[in-house]
Amino acid sequence: ESEVSESSTLSEELGKHLDVHPGNSTTRSTLRTFATAPRDSLVLFMKRLPCSSAAPQYFKLDPNATLMESLNGKTMIEFPTIDVVMEVDKGRFPLFIREVLT
Repeated sequence: ESEVSESSTLSEELGKHLDVHPGNSTTRSTLRTFATAPRDSLVLFMKRLPCSSAAPQYFKLDPNATLMESLNGKTMIEFPTIDVVMEVDKGRFPLFIREVLT
């Protein structure tokens, strides 16, 4: 999507792609695994920047937080990318040490 409101929650933005809406059947078909999964089985991550490409670290994001809250205090280069993964795959996204300790 080209523009996202800073006051929208991540869950609301995710719903634009995964929920049934006029004109998004192609997107829902492509994202079928995510669209049919219970929302609480989806986990949101954003890569910590700067970080080594050999050992990336991620921030786990709260789906109920707004985009502004989620990005507060984090370094971004151009446009932030948020990875949406299934709960069973979250181990592939090592957390930034500060995230582990809090």
